[in-house]
This record gives sequence, structure tokens and C-alpha cells, in this order.
Amino acid sequence: MSDVWVIAQPVHVVSLRRASILVLALMLAVVGSRPSVAAGQAPPAAPFMVAAAIPGETGAYALVPIARFTGSAWVNTWPRPEDGGTPIPSLANIPTSWLGKPVPTTWTLRVGLGVSTKVSVVGTTRSPVGCSSPVALAVARLDGGPTNLSRAPDVGVALDTDQVLEDVHTIQTGDQEWIRLRPAIDQAVRANQDRLVGENSDSRMVEVLPQIDAAPVILEHLSRPASDTSPLIYYFEAVRQAVGRNGATWGVNLRGWIRQDAGGQWSVFDLSGGTFVDDKRWSARPLGLFRLANGVFWVMEIGGYENLAFAIDEVSSAGSRRLVTAEAGGC
Repeated sequence: MSDVWVIAQPVHVVSLRRASILVLALMLAVVGSRPSVAAGQAPPAAPFMVAAAIPGETGAYALVPIARFTGSAWVNTWPRPEDGGTPIPSLANIPTSWLGKPVPTTWTLRVGLGVSTKVSVVGTTRSPVGCSSPVALAVARLDGGPTNLSRAPDVGVALDTDQVLEDVHTIQTGDQEWIRLRPAIDQAVRANQDRLVGENSDSRMVEVLPQIDAAPVILEHLSRPASDTSPLIYYFEAVRQAVGRNGATWGVNLRGWIRQDAGGQWSVFDLSGGTFVDDKRWSARPLGLFRLANGVFWVMEIGGYENLAFAIDEVSSAGSRRLVTAEAGGC
């Protein structure tokens, strides 16, 4: 089953304006078309590259370039995933068009809060994700240590310069921020649920609607920038779900952004979501953000059923828009 996605205008309780059946291409599509946010206080940034650091079965990381900042704009010219058996070029034979210049030999790998190390590119490989995957860069630590930085390695971010990547702080259940924002998120989920379900033609979903209506809203994820720089904007994901007669779990999930307006009220904006069954749904998590002169840009990991992708989202109090996407593999 596919998710159903919608985009809503920023209001205190968002009404959905359109919906469509989700496929991977739509998940990676532009989320909005608002103008860029006004220039902030950050100094102009020199060009830099961003790669997703993806752990393999041994925990060692492979780097998949997902975006590069030219000094004024975001682009992605790294090739899309191919079948795992497709030959890949050696490091020396990677075309300069893939990154706009030769592959940088040294990167700073960041995994989790406060965990980073310098790595050098030693060759090419494929991303360890799915049946099809993009070309990736094999790396080794400059200090000679293992590239599996933790016992349960997470997806990380690698940069080819000293550009600052701000951490994202995950709000824990029951924290004061979680308590303050929960009512507005709960209200937005309930207000949008009927329209989302209305776009789903599966009769089994209709049968379980009474149980979903009675189910609580589960706030699965809430996060914000680690700094308190204004305006403070949070990212969230929430679900309502129930078990149907066949034992499958059916539900509605929504994700979006939430901010505080001048009157002190919390409002949800750029809300999207869909219906799902069992684990066949999409989820996005922020990996960090860049504060540049021309805006604030979030690095997002997008995980779905047997698929992985990444994106750069520009986010401000005026709204959000997706600037760059990169598929990292899937089946």
C-alpha cells in the first residue's frame, strides 16, 4: 500500500488542500515553491559537499554524495542508483562532472552527537542498501582506527570542508517542550485524518476506521536545532493506528513543522502524511542543519519500505521547500 501525501498552508489547525498517491518519486518531489528565506547573520559560505555516511553489515561506512553547495545554490550531480551488478568506475576514473571537480580525498565524518573523525577516500564501492544502489566512496580513518564508530552505527553526515553542521536535538517524551507542543500536533493530526483516509480505496482500511478513531495520537518524533537561535522551528512525526481483523496494523501518519507565532500560539505548517499498513510507510529524520547567509538548510534522512533517500530542505518561519534529493538505494 502507498502513503497518501498532502501539503497544507500554515494555520493553527491545518486543513488539507490536495492529496495524491505516494510513490517514491513524489516523496522526493519539491514540497513547496516559496521564495528563499531572507539572508540571516551567517557569513557567506564557501562551496562544500555533503555526503551520507551509510554503515554496512560490519559497521564500516561508505560515503554517498547527496548534495553540494556552490556558494549560492544547492545541486546534486552524483549518479542515481543502479543494479548492484553494474560495474563502477575506480576512484581515479570518476568523472569530474559527478562532483564538479575531482573527488575530495579527505572528509570529516559525523555520526551522532559529538562523534566525528577524519577519513580518507581509498576507493569506490556501492552503497550497502537494497537491490539497486548508487556508487559510493570507500573510506579509512586517518588515525588508523576502525570506521565503525559505534556498536549500533547510525547513518551519519560527511563534509569535505570545515563547514559547521549544527546538531539536531531530539525532544524526549515527557520533556517540557514535548508537553507544550503536543496539543497543537494532536489537534492537527485529528483534523487531517479523515481526508487522508478518504484517499485510500482499500476496503480493509475502512473496516478498521472505528478503532483508529478511538486510538490515541502517538507523537513518534519531535526535534529541533541544538541552538536556541530564533525563530525556533521543530520537526515532528505522529501516528494513529489499530490492528485489523487480519492481524495487520493500519494507521495514519503525519509529519511537518511547528513554530510559535507572535501571539505565543503553536502552529503546524507544511503538513504531509498518509495511510499505511504494517511497516510499509515512510519516515524522515533530520541529521543536522546548516545556517548559511541565504537560509537555514536541514539534512533529512528519508526511510521507507526497502528504500533510503536523503534531502536538503530549506526551512524558515515562512515555510519549507525541498531543494535537493538523492536516492541511496532500495528494492
